Amino acid sequence: MTPLIRTERLTLRPLRSTDAAALVHHLADWSVMRWLSAPPWPYTLTDAEDFIPRVSGAQDLGYWLAKEKHGNGLMSEAVTAVLLDHFSVSTQPVISGHMPGNEASRSVLLKH
Repeated sequence: MTPLIRTERLTLRPLRSTDAAALVHHLADWSVMRWLSAPPWPYTLTDAEDFIPRVSGAQDLGYWLAKEKHGNGLMSEAVTAVLLDHFSVSTQPVISGHMPGNEASRSVLLKH
């Protein structure tokens, strides 16, 4: 991923160690966490601190959005931008999926 991707409403960048507390805060919301396959529950600061360096440079497309941001098309906008960035420099496939029943995430993927 390019170090910085800008869209009309978003600025996307790789996670930083200083994002750990925000990750914990937002992933403490079960309505968000229940749709994710990998994070432990409850999600702790140590989990976030371990996750951030591991996810850097990952080829799979994984995403989630804080509950208060749902329903505004932000995830579709972000995924479009990330995929355009990826395929501007690579022909490698991007792998993603969604949890059964997560129709919002399914909808994002079907657009791409």
